[in-house]
Amino acid sequence: MLGRLFGRKPLRCWVIKQIDTDILHLCDTGSIDSRESPQHLKAMLEAGRYGGDVRMDTTGQLISTQTLARLVPLDELTLTDNHHAEWQGQRWSISQVPQRCWTYNGMLTAEPDPHRPGGFISNEDVTPIRRVARNDSPQIRRTAVFRPENRLEDEHSSPTIPPVNEPSTKRQTARKGWRDDGSWGLLPPEDND
Repeated sequence: MLGRLFGRKPLRCWVIKQIDTDILHLCDTGSIDSRESPQHLKAMLEAGRYGGDVRMDTTGQLISTQTLARLVPLDELTLTDNHHAEWQGQRWSISQVPQRCWTYNGMLTAEPDPHRPGGFISNEDVTPIRRVARNDSPQIRRTAVFRPENRLEDEHSSPTIPPVNEPSTKRQTARKGWRDDGSWGLLPPEDND
């Protein structure tokens, strides 16, 4: 009763974006504000069944759990140092997920962090894009060709439509005008007899 009157304290948790074999892609800590009891919420988190949103502690941004791998209660994951954590009886390397990747839907890769020696930072995995845009791909030209502004075609390519040099003889001899029946079009040839 008092919990409803004064409001429940939100359950705080670690937000994990992706879980690799030995690396946790860790976003930050977040809070779950729910009408459920903290014990019930914690049980749902431990089972991986919570389906609501989490509010990030540093930015206040709401993130759907559908884009995340897991939410873990604060007391179940322990950071041992800057680059490692203990969770589920295993030692994990930590890759810090920057804010731009919190809502990213694809896979992440862990790369060495230049600002934290020995640490990792998560980035978007762009290997599928690189495979499509390889340098040896036939769709990509290796050199750029610049032409004058008024030049439309390559000198070596054959034009698709032959240029019109002379008007056709049909156009020169054809006469158009109003016919005797009241329609517009080609006039019959004149008899010069």
